[in-house]
Amino acid sequence: MNLTSIRKLISKLNKEDKIPKIWSKKKPELLDDLKKVQYELDEEKQQLTPLVQMKRKRIIKLTDSKTDKKKMPLKKTEETKKLSPEDMKKLKEHSKSHEGGMKGKHMKSMIKSMKEGDSFKQAHEKAKKEDEK
Repeated sequence: MNLTSIRKLISKLNKEDKIPKIWSKKKPELLDDLKKVQYELDEEKQQLTPLVQMKRKRIIKLTDSKTDKKKMPLKKTEETKKLSPEDMKKLKEHSKSHEGGMKGKHMKSMIKSMKEGDSFKQAHEKAKKEDEK
C-alpha cells in the first residue's frame, strides 16, 4: 500500500483517535503510531483493524461507506442505449404538452423507458401509469 492510502485510512481513524501530523510522517512512524492507538494495518485488505476487538473500535476500510458520503457514478449497462435524433425530436415536441418540459417527471420516465428499449408508445403508457400514482 502506498503512503497516501495509509494516510487516508489514518485520517478516517483520526475522527476517533488522534494521531498528530500524519501528512508529515513516514510509513514506519505511522505504523508505530497506529500500534500506540491499538490498530494494525492490513495491507492485503487495505484496512485498519483493531488489535483488540471492542465495540468502540471498528474496522476502517479505505472505502468505508459510513465515512465516505460520495456516491459512485452509475455504470451504464449494455441494455441502455442512446436515443436517436428522431426520438429526441419526438420527445421534445411531446414535452411541450407536459408540465416541466423535458425536465418533468413524465418526460424523464419516458426517456428512461426508451433507453431501456421501449418504443415511444410503450414508454408513454408506462409514464402515464406512473403519473397516476
